[in-house]
Amino acid sequence: EWGQEYRKLVSDLGTKFSGVRFELLDLNTAPTSDLPVPDRPRVTYGIPKIVPQCDRLISIAPLATDPVLGVSLSVGNFANISTKPVATNEALIDLLSYRPADLALVGGIWGVEGDGTPVHHNVLISGMKAVAVDSVAASVMGFKPADLPYLALGKNRGFGSWDPDEIWTRGNEIEEARREFKKPAGWRR
Repeated sequence: EWGQEYRKLVSDLGTKFSGVRFELLDLNTAPTSDLPVPDRPRVTYGIPKIVPQCDRLISIAPLATDPVLGVSLSVGNFANISTKPVATNEALIDLLSYRPADLALVGGIWGVEGDGTPVHHNVLISGMKAVAVDSVAASVMGFKPADLPYLALGKNRGFGSWDPDEIWTRGNEIEEARREFKKPAGWRR
């Protein structure tokens, strides 16, 4: 059930940009279809039909740790479009390939560290390449992007650089925004 704040956001955007159609869709209940992964036709996932059809896709995620992946950031949102659990880094990048985000926003006032402890951090990281955004966000959280295999897989499939030294940033430097997040207990590099 969408909260009132999301409905208001969409309504306000529709008013401000009257020529653009904004929609809120619950991907948990949207009609799905088994579709082959682009460039990997033998691999299929059940995903909401609307995902590859949408005009613009924005991924919004908090700075959060994950017991399997290490972090769950903008690319981690794509695990939620599959009708079955996503258990591998490669599956996560497969799901991103159906419809990469046009804009990835990570952060906010609060994040999640360790095994679910909320932390105040007040950082926003955004960009047009989700893998690059996640790399910078992971670095800000005290993770080494090289320890997060989904980032290298994403780079190899053309979704942005995983190396923070190759990513052009504006605003604070990574070191200025860094806060060491506690690592989740189950995560193994």
